Amino acid sequence: MSIFNNDLLKSKSPRAIALRTLIITIGCIVNSVGLSLFIDASHLVSGGFSGLAMLLARLIPLNTGVIVLILNLPLFVVGFIVFGRRFLFNTVFATVTYSLLVWLLEYLCKPFLPLTDNLLLASIFGGVISATGLAIVFRCGATMGGTDIVVRLLRLKLGDLSFGTLFFVLDAVIVLIQALVFKDIELTLYSALAIAIEDITFDKILYGFDEAKLFYIISEKPEGIKEDVIQKINAGVTILEGKGGYSDADKTVLLVAVKKHNYAKLKQVVRQRDPDAFVIVCSATEIFGKGFKNNDKKDI
Repeated sequence: MSIFNNDLLKSKSPRAIALRTLIITIGCIVNSVGLSLFIDASHLVSGGFSGLAMLLARLIPLNTGVIVLILNLPLFVVGFIVFGRRFLFNTVFATVTYSLLVWLLEYLCKPFLPLTDNLLLASIFGGVISATGLAIVFRCGATMGGTDIVVRLLRLKLGDLSFGTLFFVLDAVIVLIQALVFKDIELTLYSALAIAIEDITFDKILYGFDEAKLFYIISEKPEGIKEDVIQKINAGVTILEGKGGYSDADKTVLLVAVKKHNYAKLKQVVRQRDPDAFVIVCSATEIFGKGFKNNDKKDI
């Protein structure tokens, strides 16, 4: 069973609560490692409130983790009103845990920082590691506060935009602030790179594994292809009735959605049954329904 099973993670049983807490803690650890040991240690900035806290920590005598916690206090109230008690508990727990971990890592690892003097490596590893941790936390229905809450609020009105896209827009503001305050173009560009890597990685972890291929198959032998798709690939087939624009002849169009690992197998099935079939293949970033992601309105 997947640890991200929706029914299990949304359950109120002690086992589910303990599992959510454990996974959120792991996500916080991973995220804090990426941000503290790579991005912040190299004087880059991350996106969101973490990035804002990094900037403020260089201007005032407070630890980044402490500033993150202070900035998040007003948003906890908004999150509770809009998303409810469980969301507030998970988010407060994640934010406090993350803030403490950032403080602890900066204190314990200070003699060894930065881990690398190569800003490119710091941008890449910091972005990938922090995004992985953040995605783990999101999959448990929590956030790490700050712009995470803002993005969830925006998603209620802008549901067609992915989390990564909204993060990127908000993160660009943080990079602009860094450029204006410190006037260091190299650090600003590497910070932008780290944020871009973080947003892309975050989207891929959250949505990439649900990617599928969508086939439109126009063939003179639709029945044979349909049978093979159902029996050999165990995929569903939707039959669409069409008409040729040039010939004006009736056409049967088979619509088939398959996961990426069945892509080559479906191509082979079509080629064996009808080498002359006309096939259009599209990439589907998300598919909801039987055989794919659970169609739950509360799911991210």
